[in-house]
Amino acid sequence: MKAILIHIFSLFLLFGNTVWSQPTNNMDFHYKIFHKDSVNSTIFIKMDLNTYLATKVNDSKYVKIGLSAVLTNTKNNTSYKVTREFNLDLSTMKNGIHESSFDVAMEDADYELKLTIEDLNFNKKKEEVRGFSKNKKCNAENFMIFNPDSSIVYFQENPSSESIRVFGTYLNCDTLEVRIYDEIQTIALPPFASKRNYPDFGSYSSKVYQICPNIDFELTKIKNKTLYISTENSKGEDGFLFTRFANHYPKIKTVDLLVEPLRYISSRDEYAVLTDTTVHRRAEFEKFWLDKSRQNKDQARYLIREYYSRVEFANEHFSTYKEGWKTDKGMVLIVFGIPERIENEGGQEERWIYEGKSGRSSMSFSFYREEGNFQENDYALIRNPIFRGQWYDAVDSWRSGVPY
Repeated sequence: MKAILIHIFSLFLLFGNTVWSQPTNNMDFHYKIFHKDSVNSTIFIKMDLNTYLATKVNDSKYVKIGLSAVLTNTKNNTSYKVTREFNLDLSTMKNGIHESSFDVAMEDADYELKLTIEDLNFNKKKEEVRGFSKNKKCNAENFMIFNPDSSIVYFQENPSSESIRVFGTYLNCDTLEVRIYDEIQTIALPPFASKRNYPDFGSYSSKVYQICPNIDFELTKIKNKTLYISTENSKGEDGFLFTRFANHYPKIKTVDLLVEPLRYISSRDEYAVLTDTTVHRRAEFEKFWLDKSRQNKDQARYLIREYYSRVEFANEHFSTYKEGWKTDKGMVLIVFGIPERIENEGGQEERWIYEGKSGRSSMSFSFYREEGNFQENDYALIRNPIFRGQWYDAVDSWRSGVPY
């Protein structure tokens, strides 16, 4: 039995992405807005060219991409448009990653950004819309995080270095507080809960510094630490949060990290056993999945691949100041799967629509962008007691050995 269990665990580590591996035309991109001063801002864009369709010319592969950014001042309804076209040789791109940036004139106001990426070889578009404010002087758009050795700009990805450089030039306040926290452990509560889990700033603080803007400083030894920059006495009402997660993130490489996301589908007693430091955690992890698959090791491997591919997908796409699987979006995606449709309301709200296929009930979840702007990717679920039955239907399906 022990050999079978270890074999299942090893197969996950080798093939954890086989079920949910992203298609080659998924058109992956991330972007970052940075306010340089009162009249200028920069939009940084990072594209994973491995997720675009390439055409072969002689011995080289080329990706052809069109970019359009429309920035609208929501107060006076004026718009500014930037277009770019890229013809990129994959052989010259490190790891297939292309980075670009452009400056835009931007006064203190509220804005909507509509960003469209087009794969010109495939005639396919992908669009993102979000709102943000330049009136606030201490939020995500006022800070940049760099690798101190190479000046690489970090977007949502986990830094490879355990040191970071923090930079900000447009901060209209006298004093900022920089706090270093242990990694914030709060995970999303179920969609029917009466409240959501907010980070408990007071109980996590380990170090506090006071600095004056503009800022440019380096932090070291920040593995599994969270950086929180805010104005004095903000009480969590403004600021910027950034976490350096465990090595290999968004991948999961240790059994301890595999156990944590099971909180969504395990009972309280099961989770207590899985997290008990006196037990053999790997054996309990394997037992959990074999029990759910009625001791069918092939089904256990399938369940593990499906569940943790969703976890890693959430980590890659929904990370904020905590791992993507701990967020509201991550929780919904892991338990319910990818929605059939996503509607975006001006970048401030998203609606995930599940159409009730295979005899399941239809449902939709709405997420709104947090006003605190701790990070650009921070969305909260609008919870409702009506989701209780659908939540337990999905959890029971997982516990019966069938991914929902």
